[in-house]
Amino acid sequence: MIPPPRHVLERARAFPTVHSLDEALKLLENLGIVVDFFDFEDIQGMFVIFSGQPRIAVNRRLREVEKVHTLLHELAHFLLHFDNQLEPLFFGHEFLWNQEEKEADCFAWLLMSEGLREDYLNPPEEGWAE
Repeated sequence: MIPPPRHVLERARAFPTVHSLDEALKLLENLGIVVDFFDFEDIQGMFVIFSGQPRIAVNRRLREVEKVHTLLHELAHFLLHFDNQLEPLFFGHEFLWNQEEKEADCFAWLLMSEGLREDYLNPPEEGWAE
């Protein structure tokens, strides 16, 4: 297993382990980030600043554990990458975008409890309702 990038690991250490969707929502609330749930076709979530307010939109169709991962993933974009999004043009943007996505996934994984990680990796069989 490849170790997480140092800056991601250091940032993640500043936060508690998240065991549930309620804990993830409380964490974001404490950071002043508004969370909205929408029906999206093809995306899991997104981070935006709207009227100066950081917001995370999450696809309400996701399983609960996927919602947790998405919330923490988008939080990582806010904490680790927000300043990069203001650059109008940069060399190698596809590499940077892929790198940022990997870092955000890593950050989310580091904050998720072992139980959430297991649930995330073992989705229910087709047709099984959560």
